[in-house]
Amino acid sequence: MLLPFPLRIGVHPQNLPTDIDVRFTRMDKRIEFSSKINIDIRYFGEHVCRQPVPAASLFLGVRSTGRSAHIEPVSKKALLRYLLMNSIIGIGLYQGLEFLFQKSPGESLRQTGLLLSRAYNNMILLRRVRVYRFLIGRDAARNYECLREFLLRQGSAA
Repeated sequence: MLLPFPLRIGVHPQNLPTDIDVRFTRMDKRIEFSSKINIDIRYFGEHVCRQPVPAASLFLGVRSTGRSAHIEPVSKKALLRYLLMNSIIGIGLYQGLEFLFQKSPGESLRQTGLLLSRAYNNMILLRRVRVYRFLIGRDAARNYECLREFLLRQGSAA
């Protein structure tokens, strides 16, 4: 089961829908990237899932400089490296590898249980889902339509 933990949705200021009440928005000026606007999830009311749901599909997002968007099935083996880096170790995430390097070797070794727990949960997830590669191009509208059409074809299974 996947447990949703909706907090906010970040969008580029140019992509903020015009009908969103400003009380639900906040500008986030970032140092390394351009500013974004965070939309409070409460704006969407009951349109956001808040209950546990069975996992059905897992996407490997691949960015492209082209304009096209495409979703295709891939083997579960193709996803192992990405799960290890992003979901188990957490390379690039503060709670991941960087966190471990700030600790002494003994303290880092004590985090082994956490890494094993993440590995176990990811293997259960991978066993139960279908895996797809989602080629994401520069055209946000095409990306959206590609994902939307895929989800409509899959029905509730996705």
